[in-house]
Order: sequence, then structure tokens, then C-alpha cells
Amino acid sequence: MVALVRPASDITRNSDVIVKNKVIEPAMWIAIWIVVKTKGVLVSSRAKNAF
Repeated sequence: MVALVRPASDITRNSDVIVKNKVIEPAMWIAIWIVVKTKGVLVSSRAKNAF
């Protein structure tokens, strides 16, 4: 029974982790994807100019 009862800080920490996983990680991946896309466009246009 003791193991089932958690302190409030534990529960809030878990919800924070859930929020991070649900919100921050997708936003980070979207940001990385945008950067990769824009860098890829810039690199390809530079490569076209170079040749």
C-alpha cells in the first residue's frame, strides 16, 4: 500500500514529464525539421550556383 501512495511532488513531476514529452519534444522535432529543410534548400541552391 505504501508503494501505491505517492507524494504530491512525485505526481507533479510525472505530469511535468508527460507535458514535456507531449509538447516540448514534438515542437523540438518540428524546429529541427524546419532547420533541416531550410538548410537543405540553402545548400541545394548554393550547389546549383556553384555548378
